[in-house]
Amino acid sequence: MKTLFIILLTMTVTSSIHGAVLPVLFGTSQGRNNDSRGIYASSFDTVAGRLGEPALAAELGSAGFQVLHPKLPVVYSIGVETDSNTPGVFSFSMNAGGGGILLKPLNNQPTEAGRGTHLDIDPSGRLLVTAQYGDGTVSVFPVAADGSLMPTTQTVQHTVFTNANPGRQEKPHPHNVTFSPCGDYVLVPDLGADVTYIYKVDYDNIRLLRHGQAKSAPGAGPRHMKFSRDGAHAYILNELTQTVDAFSWDAATGKVEHLATVEGLPRELIEPGSSHSASEIRIHPSQRFLYTANRGHNSLSVFSINPDSGIPELLEVVTAKVDWPRNFALDPDGNWLICGGQNSNDVSVFSVNPDSGRIRFVENSIIAVPGPICVLPVDR
Repeated sequence: MKTLFIILLTMTVTSSIHGAVLPVLFGTSQGRNNDSRGIYASSFDTVAGRLGEPALAAELGSAGFQVLHPKLPVVYSIGVETDSNTPGVFSFSMNAGGGGILLKPLNNQPTEAGRGTHLDIDPSGRLLVTAQYGDGTVSVFPVAADGSLMPTTQTVQHTVFTNANPGRQEKPHPHNVTFSPCGDYVLVPDLGADVTYIYKVDYDNIRLLRHGQAKSAPGAGPRHMKFSRDGAHAYILNELTQTVDAFSWDAATGKVEHLATVEGLPRELIEPGSSHSASEIRIHPSQRFLYTANRGHNSLSVFSINPDSGIPELLEVVTAKVDWPRNFALDPDGNWLICGGQNSNDVSVFSVNPDSGRIRFVENSIIAVPGPICVLPVDR
């Protein structure tokens, strides 16, 4: 692998008029009318709601999604070796210094399967799991004490698909991996199967054991999911129908109960014959609000969460100000939403009303980032 870039971001944290500065990493796609070279980094002013000029932090092919180690200053990324074109998972150390952050490569491991789509690490930092959308597999990697990756111990092959949407559900497509808050289970939404698989984690043998499933409607295409912080509820975003399935979650048994399916993009807002699909789902740090992104319609949907039932209710749909909003994130305090436009090669910023959850575009906040498909604030 070529030597990866080590970038020092000048992000002095002050209590002055400029306020605190939060590092943000951007995973990017390549080959779609952009000149992306890997992972990019920027600084975000959490008072003014402004992003600094992004810089290349690591040269990496298809540097899609990243995730932070829960305890160590380490970040992981799916990607492809720039020399051999081998798909794998890559680890980087993050070190504070000079008022900024250093991103430095640790090691990488091949998936021993197809190109990764998504990844997650368990709350204890012992196990990392990836999903390979293209070949329908899920891979398991032990994590060493220093945060480096060890070779994969298991590749799970999904076999079920519905073909309810022949163009998209012609085979299994695991799209996301999410550990439960306690770390005992991994949930894997499979777009091709209209099912989110529930796996029990066997930490002794570093393996996943099939445990159960959560079903979505035929043709829904489950894509990404999030748990509520208390672990009482799970929310699954369906890409093809642009709906959200709300489930109750029993952490003791690893079982779900379907509560409701909520429309994320009202049908009357969709132009006939237009291409549209849901992409990402996030929960506000207060746990009172939920957000989803709509590609094609190029918008963000805002929901309130009923505190008693846990069921979301759509509040508003707001223009994302970017083309093909593939991913977005909230800052740790929930004051800002940062949204990446994959096709327009840029990122927009919205302020979040802490009382209503509603969002408002910050004028002149858009910066250029090539093909952003993952937005990761680094709260370290």
